[in-house]
Amino acid sequence: MQIKRLPVEQIELNTGQIDGLPANPRQWTRDDIDRIANSLRETPELFEMRPCIVFPHEGKYILLAGNLRFTGARQNGDKDVPCCVVKADTPVEKLKEIVLKDNGSWGAWDFDALANEWDDLPLADWGVPAWGFNEKQDTTFGGGNLPSELQGMDLSPEELAELQGDDETPMERIIICFKPDEKDTLAALLGLEVIDKVLYRYDELSFNRDGE
Repeated sequence: MQIKRLPVEQIELNTGQIDGLPANPRQWTRDDIDRIANSLRETPELFEMRPCIVFPHEGKYILLAGNLRFTGARQNGDKDVPCCVVKADTPVEKLKEIVLKDNGSWGAWDFDALANEWDDLPLADWGVPAWGFNEKQDTTFGGGNLPSELQGMDLSPEELAELQGDDETPMERIIICFKPDEKDTLAALLGLEVIDKVLYRYDELSFNRDGE
């Protein structure tokens, strides 16, 4: 592999041009592009440290990784971008592995640390989620024990809150975790006579539906 700057007109997004390699499985919005474009203007050196990954194909270079960074750079009017060029004889199975592993997500944000130690920064503008779920919530969270009608849906926290709210007060319900023996104490702290609905019960690192 070699790293060099390539003219943007020589680079194409992966739309399935390479036989055996499907189109890039990631999606983004106009807001995502605007934010990454702004991020590249603010911290251009980071792009040099994390270049695009491209594969030579029919006189062009197909993006395997860095699609959003490339799109943001092109929106900024950049004439060329840093790229790591994969060898032309790389098998398609390895190309698919590169695409998926580059987009993979390992580990998790420490939201307590973000809230208490990093809260002076524009986290959302930098692509960092501001609370306990990423931008799109995986509703199989907790062993797949969300209500059946929500299973497998790709929802934002706001959408999830609205769907789980009742007809009278959509998006006004909050989720509180507590020990069973603290139920009455929690009700008193909230000014309630009783906590009348428990969605989940947390037992030994697993969730059980309807408190079973």
